[in-house]
Amino acid sequence: MDGPLGVRDFGRKLNALADARTAATFRNAAAPTMGEIVLSRFEQNTALKPTVAKLALSDLFHPIDTLRRTEATARVMWTAYGRGRGGRLDRWLLVFAYSASVIAWLSDRSADRRRTQTAVRIALALIGVR
Repeated sequence: MDGPLGVRDFGRKLNALADARTAATFRNAAAPTMGEIVLSRFEQNTALKPTVAKLALSDLFHPIDTLRRTEATARVMWTAYGRGRGGRLDRWLLVFAYSASVIAWLSDRSADRRRTQTAVRIALALIGVR
């Protein structure tokens, strides 16, 4: 179901709210790292982790919608990051790095979130940002 109460619609709304919060959090921040931006996103959504996990299962069956949502998030993150990056290639590289980080975050049960932090650091290093 993808009406007003469907999981896809819910995912779009959840992403839009999280994107707005990320933009507001970093609007006046002095040169945050991309790692800080990504990790703050996970921190903001800690309480919603079980819901995000269910959405991620739905995402597997709706890759185009998922990529569109994640690309919008990448735009917000690059804007927060600044430093002259965020073109088309940068956005798509971040889509894949962020998606890999989300999978790590969803599977990380450690109290210190070390696995998530390591995955974010590696994924971002692969696309040339920190």
